[in-house]
Formats: sequence, C-alpha cells, structure tokens
Amino acid sequence: KRILFLFNKFPYPAIGGDKIKVYNIAKVLQQDFSIDLVCINEGPVGRNKFSKEPFENIYCFNFPSLRFKLNTLKAINSALPLQTHYYYFKEVEEFIAANLKNYNLAFCHLLRMAPYIIDKEIPKIIDLADSLSLTYSRFYHYASGIWKLLYFIDSARLQRYEIEITKRFGMALLVNSKEKDLLVSRGADADKIEVITNGVNENLFLSGPPSEENKELVFFGRLAE
Repeated sequence: KRILFLFNKFPYPAIGGDKIKVYNIAKVLQQDFSIDLVCINEGPVGRNKFSKEPFENIYCFNFPSLRFKLNTLKAINSALPLQTHYYYFKEVEEFIAANLKNYNLAFCHLLRMAPYIIDKEIPKIIDLADSLSLTYSRFYHYASGIWKLLYFIDSARLQRYEIEITKRFGMALLVNSKEKDLLVSRGADADKIEVITNGVNENLFLSGPPSEENKELVFFGRLAE
C-alpha cells in the first residue's frame, strides 16, 4: 500500500510543531505503508543534508518568495481562502495529477494543501489540526492595519472551506473535541471528523522529581499581537 503525503514545507530539520507532527505521523504510517512526500518550499533548501526517512521519496518543489506573494493576488476575486492560493502552483498540481494513480491513499496535512486533491478520485484524509477559521476570527480582534483586513476576509472564507473539506474528504482530523463540535454546528458531518489529541514523549521528562519544589510555570507558544 502506498500513500502520497502532502505538506506545504520541506520537512527537515524536524523543528517546530508542524514538522515534528508530520515526521511522527509518517513514522507511524511507515509501519504498514510506503510513503512518498510532495512538499512545497519557499526559497532554496539544502536537501542533501537530510535523510529521506521515514519517506521513500521526497518530491520538493522550490519557488521564490515572490511567486508565493503573487499567488495571493489571484485570491482577490476568489471564494477560496488566501492561503490556499498562496501555496497553489500549477507545476505541483500537474505532478500530483500525473502520479496519483500510483497511490492507494492521499494524506493532506493542513487545509492549505487541500486544493491539490479535494476533487481527485482517490481515498483521502486531511489533518486539519485545528479550525483555522476559529483561529483567524480570534486573531482579528487583536490585529491592526492590513492584518486585520486579511483576517476578516479569510476567516469567513475558511469557515466555508472547512465545511466543504469535511464533506469531500473521507476523513478530517482535529486535535480537540470542542473544535469538532464547532464544525459540526456549522454543518460538518460528525462521522467524518476524528479527534486525535497531540501526544507527549514521556522520555523528555525528568526521571525523578526536581531538586526543589516551586510554583513557576513556563509557557511555550506564539502569542497573537
């Protein structure tokens, strides 16, 4: 069985939440499947420095940053989210269309790669991770200037597209049940959404208690401005 995995970044080095998650998903799937990766990279990448594992093959399409920016202009008269345009390239579309017959399943990571396979006749799964429309609607209240306008435009588009995705993909994955309930309340099919929470590598924890007890907490993450 062969899987075509779609990701909007070159996956190595596996640093950052999305790359780490993609790497570990692929490691699990590798136990039963052969996996090829199609990825998009903004700017040059030194691929020779990294192993292909856990992928059998990596097909990386490199484009200059300007092309990504120009892609967004095409979204002015579109109903699709801005970032689906940002990551859409005809060369990638043609490659996937020409090779999709060689795979049993397409696994799409995040909504931004969905346009490449949403209309393809192949079993397909998408990892939405979370509801991006909800994230953008929250960002809108704290943003200013051009970013406030972009979040306003894309939050409505994302809301419509998330529902369309849940109807046209065989399965959509989310990391928590509250966002599943949100999408279902908007018209998504509950039976086609699976909640898989993020895992924790227990080996990263200390083997014993800290030398001194304290009440300090450390938060890692990105804060909206």
